[in-house]
Amino acid sequence: MHRRTGADKLPPTMALARYWVVSLLSAGYLLAQGAAGAGQVLSVQAPPVVLRGVPFPITLADTSVDSAAVSLEGVRLFSGPVERFNDVGRIREIVVSDLGNQRLEVVASGAVGVAEVRVLPGWVSILPPLMAITLALITKQVVLSLFCGVWLGAVLTLGGYNPFFGFLRTADQYLLKAITDPNHMSIVLFTMTLGGMVGIVSRSGGTQGIVRALARYANNRRSGQLATWLMGMLIFFDDYSNTLLVGNTMRPFTDRLKISREKLAYLVDSTAAPIASVALASTWIGFELGLIKGSFQSLGIEDNVYVTFIAAIPYSFYALMALFLVFVVAVAGRDFGAMYRAERRSLTEGKVLRDGATPLLDKELANLLPPEGVSGHWYTAVLPIASMIVALIVGLILQGSAAIGPGDHSLREIIGAADSFVVLIWAAFGGAVVAGLLAVVPGILTIGATVDA
Repeated sequence: MHRRTGADKLPPTMALARYWVVSLLSAGYLLAQGAAGAGQVLSVQAPPVVLRGVPFPITLADTSVDSAAVSLEGVRLFSGPVERFNDVGRIREIVVSDLGNQRLEVVASGAVGVAEVRVLPGWVSILPPLMAITLALITKQVVLSLFCGVWLGAVLTLGGYNPFFGFLRTADQYLLKAITDPNHMSIVLFTMTLGGMVGIVSRSGGTQGIVRALARYANNRRSGQLATWLMGMLIFFDDYSNTLLVGNTMRPFTDRLKISREKLAYLVDSTAAPIASVALASTWIGFELGLIKGSFQSLGIEDNVYVTFIAAIPYSFYALMALFLVFVVAVAGRDFGAMYRAERRSLTEGKVLRDGATPLLDKELANLLPPEGVSGHWYTAVLPIASMIVALIVGLILQGSAAIGPGDHSLREIIGAADSFVVLIWAAFGGAVVAGLLAVVPGILTIGATVDA
């Protein structure tokens, strides 16, 4: 016979209340257990695509993690301390040797996290640049070739080997994010502004004024070569402008001194890019700073990129040795190989060009030379460049002082605290404004011609 329990004896209202209390307590217990379980989940971020045998980083969002272990299918890949970078933990030396989709398990402080990566063979990394270079040589279209290289990279990584999806990822992932990245846009803005200053200086006849001033001292072969080298050193802000301006403006002088065109090409080319790559401010600098900043971000380094660039100049062995060798060749007058034969031909036969040679002239040269009847002066080039350098130095000190705050700081610490991208834009704008004023106020160029330049 069934016996009635205490619960059965409760009135219906009390039984219902007890039911709800027990339910709420149970729900609270389950939520607490779920929260406790959730606290054991580690937030892990890894690159979606990595190369076999190439180290890659893993980022841990939990700032309290001091050490971690990374495993793949039970095989330990890493076990050790976690680095600190921008308030997150980072493990850098993760290497996977198996191809295909891989599921990495990260254990730290009792918490477990999972990172999904797709591993590709290492040789795949050369395919995008190989395609870009090959297409550039075939089609002579650099921008289109670079786009195709990016597209192939998207197909291999985010597109899942699907050409159509790779095209979509190129547009909405790589191009869009590259354009909207503030660091990238600061590089583009700096380069465009500095290019504007170069255009105004060249169009107003400033660089030709410098050439005329130096050409007065070019009365023999040695001084002519030295003047060409010195002119190349002065036009340090852009290698393309350097090549066009120095080469074309010095050609009449070097032809008169019987310096072969081959020798002139060497003097100009071995000065233009080397000096632009190590100058304090040039169209190369924005690109180089972008490379350094990208490497710093991937390696977890927080140093100032501009200070690092300046510190690395003594190690730019090719650029410095190329500039030094041009000076030595010009002073010593010693040549060898094909250069020696070209110089002997020019001296003995009076032929600065070899028989059958077809000189290459750039159609854009007309856009850099001053208009007919305009005779510029050297100061229209020197003052904008000098103002840009002064603005760069003063801007680094002012911006760095504001960022580092009051106190007794060294000059290196102050410059290291400055935002170099911002200061470079200030300097480029300052140089462009000064160049524009020097062209418009004396009436050398109209406002419209200055804007076009």
